[in-house]
Amino acid sequence: MRHQYKGALHIHTTISDGAKSPEETLEAYKAAGYDFVALTDHWVYGEPGEYKGMKILSGAEYDTGENIVEGIFHIVGIGMEREPFLRREDLNKYNNSVERAQHIIECINEAGGAAILAHPAWSVNRPSDIIKLRGLAGIEIYNAVSGFPYQNRANSAVILDILAADGFILPVHAADDTHFWKGEECSSFVLTTDSDFVKAVKEGNLYASRGPRMEIKREGNTLHIECTPASMIIVHSCSVWVEGRTLIGDGLTSRDYVITAEDMYARVEVIDKNGNSAWSGFYKYL
Repeated sequence: MRHQYKGALHIHTTISDGAKSPEETLEAYKAAGYDFVALTDHWVYGEPGEYKGMKILSGAEYDTGENIVEGIFHIVGIGMEREPFLRREDLNKYNNSVERAQHIIECINEAGGAAILAHPAWSVNRPSDIIKLRGLAGIEIYNAVSGFPYQNRANSAVILDILAADGFILPVHAADDTHFWKGEECSSFVLTTDSDFVKAVKEGNLYASRGPRMEIKREGNTLHIECTPASMIIVHSCSVWVEGRTLIGDGLTSRDYVITAEDMYARVEVIDKNGNSAWSGFYKYL
């Protein structure tokens, strides 16, 4: 496999509701071998920079909505060229949470950044609401702090599959949503082969992981999958029943899969012997 850079794009510090200072946070991620991070404190623009050779991308997290019925949307902005022209009070002129979320996305994009929809399972986002949003550059398939011990809504894969069945496909992210509360830090990340990290985020040239690594080469509708040793290599699609969807074994490092018209799309999940997953993006049937 080609060299892959490791990044964390959803992190909070004592500037908002995190438990550690920015410097303590950066030191933790540097020690854990990360190549790039973004400090995304709530409604506070984090400047780009560098820490001991680790790239810092600009970042912030913006939110709207107080309950599931109204609709809760958390949008992470990454790689902005300036602070977005965005204030909480600006959201009051919109009629609903979807419109307010759309305004947040547009402000991030106007600032030259990439807008990522955070933890749709934790937010219990309706697919019918998400599909109305325009200008997103990605969506979190996994959000660590949304899991135990506080919740059991870390994994948003089924929401992404429903969206994909309707033709709404976005690059996938895994994020810690670090607060340094219960060990969620340095556990979920994105991986890319592109050394221009902002470009990789904007173009979706990345995949999500909690440990395993993979590389997928496509020839027509055939996916050639290589990965670090795994216990399962699963291909998810729009088909309800797929013979051989899940390959199970010890130390699996490769498999091929042919996307069919019935599949509509395919995405790959690699699970290692410790139960940690990596998730590819979506591959449409050609």
